[in-house]
Amino acid sequence: MCNSPEIVGDVSVLHPETCGFPTDHYIVEFDVKLKFKRAKPIKRRVFDYGKGNFDELRNFLTRYPINVTPTDSINDDWEQWKDTFLTTVRRYIPMRTVKDKNSPPWIDKEVRQLIRKKYKVLKQYRRNKSADRKRKLRSVTQQIKYLIRSKHRGYLAKIESSFCDNPNLFWSYHKSILHHRTGQSNEITYNGFTAKTAKEKADLFNTYFSSVFRPSSTTCNQTPRTESKENISEITIDVDEVAQFLRALDTSKACGPDGIPARLLQTTPNCTSPSHQ
Repeated sequence: MCNSPEIVGDVSVLHPETCGFPTDHYIVEFDVKLKFKRAKPIKRRVFDYGKGNFDELRNFLTRYPINVTPTDSINDDWEQWKDTFLTTVRRYIPMRTVKDKNSPPWIDKEVRQLIRKKYKVLKQYRRNKSADRKRKLRSVTQQIKYLIRSKHRGYLAKIESSFCDNPNLFWSYHKSILHHRTGQSNEITYNGFTAKTAKEKADLFNTYFSSVFRPSSTTCNQTPRTESKENISEITIDVDEVAQFLRALDTSKACGPDGIPARLLQTTPNCTSPSHQ
C-alpha cells in the first residue's frame, strides 16, 4: 500500500472503545479501491486415514525395519529414511484428492440444498420453457437470495457477539471476503531475477541482505578470543525416549517442511523410533 497510495482512501482513526475491539491501539479504518477475484480451487493430495490399515503398516515396519545406508550428508540420509517410510505408508494408507471450494463460512447445508434445487428447476425449465416453470425458477432464485442474505447477517452477528472470546470467526470471515490463498503469490523478484523454489528464494534473500549489510569497522581495539578447553559430552538418544516424543505429537497440527503428517509418526512410534536413534 505504501508503493500504491492511490488505492487507499477515506482514512480515519477511531478509539478502540468505540469499536469494541479488545486492544490498546487506535483503530485505523480505510477503504481499499481494488476488485478481488475469486481464487481457483486448490487441489491437495492427502492420506485417507479412514480407509487405511494401520495394523498392517505397523506389522510391516516391525518385520522390515527402515535401514539407511550412511553417507557423508545428513540430508541424504534423511531423504533415504523419508522416501522409505512414505513408500511403505502408501502401501497401506490410500491417498485421495481434496479440493478447496472457496465457499464462504455462512453457506451451510441448508443453502447448498436450495442451490441444488434451483439447478434442478433450471434444468426442467430448459427442457420446457413454460410460464409455470419460469415462475417456479424465479421463486427458488429469490428464496436463495433471501436465505443467503439472512445467513450472512446471522454470521456477522455471531462474529460481533463472540469477537472477544473467539477471534477466529472474524479471521475466517476476513479470509472468505478477500479470498486469500497462500499459493497466489509464490514468486519474488529482486534485481531482475525471479525466484520460484524455496532454495532460489533463500539465495535471493541472501543476496539482498548481503548487499545491504556491511561488515563492522575493525578500527577499534578488540579483545583476543579465548579458546574453550572443555569438551562437550556425547549426546545419547534412547529408543524409548524417541518413541515417547513421537506419541506426544499433536495430530491436529499441520505437517512440517518434511511433509510427513504427525499422525503417521504418532501411530508408529515403536516401529520407527529405532531408525530415528
